Amino acid sequence: MISIPIAANIPTHYHQLSLFWANHKDVYGNAAKDKAHAAIVLQEPNHPDWQLGIPNTIVKDCHSYHKLPKEGGIVPLNIQIALQQILHQFNDTDILELLDCDMFHLRPAPDYNPGEKEFFINDIYEDWHLKSLTDNKHIIQPYLKNDTGYLGGFVPIIGQTQTFKIILEDWIQTHISIYKAHPNNHLTRWWAGMYSFQTACANNNIKMTAKNNCYIPNVNNLEDHHYITHYCCDDKHFNKKIALQNINSVNIENLPDNLFYNKIKEYIVSLK
Repeated sequence: MISIPIAANIPTHYHQLSLFWANHKDVYGNAAKDKAHAAIVLQEPNHPDWQLGIPNTIVKDCHSYHKLPKEGGIVPLNIQIALQQILHQFNDTDILELLDCDMFHLRPAPDYNPGEKEFFINDIYEDWHLKSLTDNKHIIQPYLKNDTGYLGGFVPIIGQTQTFKIILEDWIQTHISIYKAHPNNHLTRWWAGMYSFQTACANNNIKMTAKNNCYIPNVNNLEDHHYITHYCCDDKHFNKKIALQNINSVNIENLPDNLFYNKIKEYIVSLK
């Protein structure tokens, strides 16, 4: 499996990608370079020279690639736009793990083998905030051709290269449509990529198989079967917006004692 974190060339994403790569090397050792490929999005005009060592491709952002206006709320579209620019580098049957940049592996991943038209996803997002099957179904209903086959799931998204190719254009265009249809709802616009992923899978008869494999601090409890973490909402102990702007300001003595926080501590110590 090849992990694909999507980063932007901004300072906080430098540390997110650095944190991802430090733990990937820790978990996979010499095999790490065969198990990761980052897409670094030119959100800012300066070409990044991060020299992290992770295999990567520099790609255009969604504004440049699709000639969209420079609006901050459309930034999550960079996930699909970046993927669109690198998919040709992989074989159709390669297993890819699409990730937000604020994620990293805690343990070796299971030996996943999703089918030709199947994604393994984490469906914790549905009950947490998406509610695409219930309260917020009206957001995606206008775009659904097939009313079944989605779970409200998202990253990590694990599937074959050819499966990503099937949904990608539908996923992009529906994301843009949802974004434009809700000009006064910031959260709907920000989560448009998540909503449009559900419709793209349903409309293209892609099976979504839920896996309880991701630890999200402040949302669920760390368990042995969580091989990956998504630290998107850890306001209590490791707020990424604050901590990754000044990583050395984090008081590691105040971090809890578990596998996730211990890896954060190890990363911060390694920088000193």
